[in-house]
Amino acid sequence: MFENEIIQLRKLAASDYTIYHDWQNDMEVMKSTNLHLDLHTLEETKQFVTTIASQSNAKAYMIVHKRTERLVGIVSLINIDYKNRSAECIIDIGAKDMWKKGIGSSAIFLILELAFLELNLHRVYLMPTDYN
Repeated sequence: MFENEIIQLRKLAASDYTIYHDWQNDMEVMKSTNLHLDLHTLEETKQFVTTIASQSNAKAYMIVHKRTERLVGIVSLINIDYKNRSAECIIDIGAKDMWKKGIGSSAIFLILELAFLELNLHRVYLMPTDYN
C-alpha cells in the first residue's frame, strides 16, 4: 500500500464496483474525465471493475482518505506497455466533498512514484479535458 500524510492507495478489488458505480453514474463527477457521459448498469460496472482489477497491463488503486478512512476516488495506470515503458494515467475523485483538498495531487504523486520507481517506466501520460 502506498501512502502519504493525506491518502492511502489500496489495490482495486472486484468488490469495489458498487462505490465506483455511484461515481460513474454521477454526471457531475464524470464530466471532468469522461467524454462519453453514459449511464451504466450495476452489472456493466461490475464487469468493468472486475476486468480492470485483473488486467496484467493495468494497476488500479482506490484512494482512501486517511483521516476518515473513506473511499474517495480511484487512480490507475492503464495500457501499461512494459516493452516501451509507458502507461496512461487516469484519476477520478468521486467524493465531491473532497474536491479541491489536495486528494488528486496526492494520488498522482503516489501513482507516479509507482510508475517510475517500482515499474521502471519512462513515460506516463494523462489526457485531461480542456475544461478541467
